[in-house]
Amino acid sequence: MNIRKFLAVGVGATLFFCGFMPMGVVKAAAHPAGTNVSNNGTIYMITDSGQRRPYTSAGAFLSYGFNTWATVQAATTEDMALPEGSFIPPRDGKIVCSDRGTDKGTCYLITNGKRAAFVSAQVFTGLGFSFTKALTGDVSFLEKDTDISSSSSQHRSGVLIKVNGTVYLVGSAGLLGVPSMDMLKTWGYSLDDVVNSNDSDSSLTQTSVISGRQGSQLMPGGDNSTPPSNVSESSLIQSYIDTYPNLPTNVISAPQDGAQVIDLVSKIKNLPGSSYDTLAPYLSNSTLELVRQAPSMKKWLESSFVSLAGMNVTGSNVKVFEGGTTALFVEQKKQTGSGYTSETNWVCKKENGVWKWDLLGTYKYGDIKAAILNPSNLYVSGNGTNDISIENAEYQGVATINDPETWILLKIKNNGQNTIHKFDLLVKLNNVIIINETESVELVPQQYVLLYVPIDYYWSLSSAIKTAGNFTTDIQVALERFTTETNVINNKFNFTTYFQQKSTPVVGNLVGN
Repeated sequence: MNIRKFLAVGVGATLFFCGFMPMGVVKAAAHPAGTNVSNNGTIYMITDSGQRRPYTSAGAFLSYGFNTWATVQAATTEDMALPEGSFIPPRDGKIVCSDRGTDKGTCYLITNGKRAAFVSAQVFTGLGFSFTKALTGDVSFLEKDTDISSSSSQHRSGVLIKVNGTVYLVGSAGLLGVPSMDMLKTWGYSLDDVVNSNDSDSSLTQTSVISGRQGSQLMPGGDNSTPPSNVSESSLIQSYIDTYPNLPTNVISAPQDGAQVIDLVSKIKNLPGSSYDTLAPYLSNSTLELVRQAPSMKKWLESSFVSLAGMNVTGSNVKVFEGGTTALFVEQKKQTGSGYTSETNWVCKKENGVWKWDLLGTYKYGDIKAAILNPSNLYVSGNGTNDISIENAEYQGVATINDPETWILLKIKNNGQNTIHKFDLLVKLNNVIIINETESVELVPQQYVLLYVPIDYYWSLSSAIKTAGNFTTDIQVALERFTTETNVINNKFNFTTYFQQKSTPVVGNLVGN
């Protein structure tokens, strides 16, 4: 990760994720369908359709009774080259009790890839379930199903029920017969999973019979190796942030801890290179868990991204909160060229006596602060005209092929009469989109800001041109598409720059339109 550029972003920056090839995998053929493979702490299942699907957590992995840690294989290069499919949630029929957020303690039935909350312990036990068999974890990223509000409710899809001494699996369209316990065991079920049926279940009829599990099937009843799930990596990350606890409110006097936090931030700022492995020892356990569940976070931490240019520190302070295990370090900054001011915030946690950087806490603090500054999440506020423009764009220094330090310096100005709270930025290199994101940068009327725009994503593409020559760059900024701008011509900028090889010193030629 380019720490200097990270520090220039400040609070509430938009995250931008790119596809990548993970490091440190074994070079061998792809594993057969149904195999669980591990890469950098994430477990994937190889599917019959030729994908690798990550489990949402260790609990989700173990919720499928046919899974064991002993059978997990090291991922090969070919495994990791497979397209990544949707996340695998906990198995239908499992009970997961929330261990965080506003619903902490609420128990959910996983059904049809969704979560259905039990409204009370009486309803939970009345339907035959036991708290001793429940898992704990975060399932906030799953779509909510209707609550289970009565102990006489019909049992939902995924639950094993006993009807007059015969065991059935409740499916989405009716009951699935169980020809033998051995057949059921191939799916990882046991008699401990069975609950007694009730009067509401009497309307269910048998629609089919369970057959033996094959390949990457997850649930009986057909090839459902891709069960319904709305889980995406971005929503998973946001669920972690949304359910993460806020900072404590009471500040304590802790000079020694304050000094250690400042020392931690200084070490991170001065880390050499952009390796996640170099940064990992300084990250909190919650951050490491997030990276395991959302592998693109690792790539993001190692990548450059759009940031404020030329920011100089004008002041800083550190606060240690009650309990002595949470701290906030704040740096105030000012942009030399424009006078634009911002701040960077670091939330840190003390774990086993050592202070670590806590990204989840940092993001949560940033979300809260952004909501205070712009509670309605507006692009523009005010009653005047709206006008955003690109004043200039040029490559810094000599534009060099396949060079992560070749950046675009972009000048954006608010020429309107209203305050701009954020804007959309689209950048193309040789007609390939390399940036398409929303920038949370506030500009009052007539104010401008200088941005660093990276292009290193382009070099990671197999189609990238890596020979010396002219490269075209197209840039566009815009307010929300429902907002009318005064001058839509000035929000586009394109130019051609000569890119050289590192070994050939040629002066770049910038031509603006």
